[in-house]
Amino acid sequence: MLRKFFAPLTVAFAGIWGCSWPSSAPTPPVVLAQLSDAGQHPQAEALTLKGVPRIEWVGEHKWGYHKPNGKKREPLFVMWVVPLQEEGQDPSSVVHVWVRNASTNDAGGTSEDWLSSLQEGFGTSAQTLKVISRPDDADSGWRKAIQDAEQRHGVRSAPSATVVLWPPEN
Repeated sequence: MLRKFFAPLTVAFAGIWGCSWPSSAPTPPVVLAQLSDAGQHPQAEALTLKGVPRIEWVGEHKWGYHKPNGKKREPLFVMWVVPLQEEGQDPSSVVHVWVRNASTNDAGGTSEDWLSSLQEGFGTSAQTLKVISRPDDADSGWRKAIQDAEQRHGVRSAPSATVVLWPPEN
């Protein structure tokens, strides 16, 4: 009687153990020919891309305020975003890729250090950057930072714009 019960389970488990498990290796980055192609790869974990960071159009979002001296409110976290455009692209073009600072725990830091690193890093070589944007991130800090850039600088973002992290992960 027990053989009748356990025989199908043995076959099922043998089949499972005989199969290969999905690989935990990271998926290779998607190489973009143009920044406008970023929206065609919503499942990409990383993108390899070239572009010009428009650091003059930086947007920011601060949160987690506290009063260390009992008087002035200071943010605990800050997020900066910068639109990325093709070389020679019309500045009024819709932005398809935004670059965001990788660490938000740097409210005491300045955006100038991050912006100069971003500007130097993009130069002429392609960069491979982690993608962080997801459709369900409607109320995220980077969306609020993008809205800040749009309001302050008149920049227009594509509805499905991709957000990547700077600096690159090693």
